[in-house]
Amino acid sequence: MSNQFESLNKKDAIDLNDTNDDFIIDYHTFKVEDFIYRLVNCYCSNEEVISKWLKGLDSEVLTSNKGWRKGKIRLNIEFCPDETESPLDDIRKTIDE
Repeated sequence: MSNQFESLNKKDAIDLNDTNDDFIIDYHTFKVEDFIYRLVNCYCSNEEVISKWLKGLDSEVLTSNKGWRKGKIRLNIEFCPDETESPLDDIRKTIDE
């Protein structure tokens, strides 16, 4: 497994493999935006606050190399594939076509 995580788009679909346990959401295949909405909704029933978490909240972030920076923060879901992708994959795909 690689340790390279990639951000998922809000319209990407997720299928949780563990079908024996409900985790925040009642079904196992769902869009990223639905999962984030439900996650925030578990802790907050205010629609305005949920919307802000999805669009981005004004904030400041302290990082070790850049100090304090103002900006926005929002929830994000990331995925790490089990198999690493090869730079040759695109070439192989072109040859196969």
